Amino acid sequence: MKKKMLVGGIITLVAIILIPVAMMAINPLRMPSKLVKMSILKITPIGTSMEDVIDVVRSNEKWEGCLVNYDGRDANGFLSKECKRSIRSSVGDYGIITNGYNNFFSTNVTVLWGFDKDFKLIDVYVWKTIG
Repeated sequence: MKKKMLVGGIITLVAIILIPVAMMAINPLRMPSKLVKMSILKITPIGTSMEDVIDVVRSNEKWEGCLVNYDGRDANGFLSKECKRSIRSSVGDYGIITNGYNNFFSTNVTVLWGFDKDFKLIDVYVWKTIG
């Protein structure tokens, strides 16, 4: 009897650990914001030109929108104060129902890229909102 309880406990513990790991592997947007930011910085490293970031955003079929702001007002205080321009794009959703219309218990992931006066990337912010 104790052996069955021990095995059941081990299976439950393994499931508790593996299910979140599997979910992140299926959709990397489920990772913590810091890890999503690191992933974005691999694609668009600090120093990348604004034009190149726009090209990356527009070429990614899964990302929605490419809102370019040349006066920095879109930063909303999320990006560093040195940012003079910004780009915003929704890079995806995850959750129970995310069909574009009914986003119950879903999370949207938006990325803000901030640029200096010379149009060079200096900051990235990952913004998750729960719908």
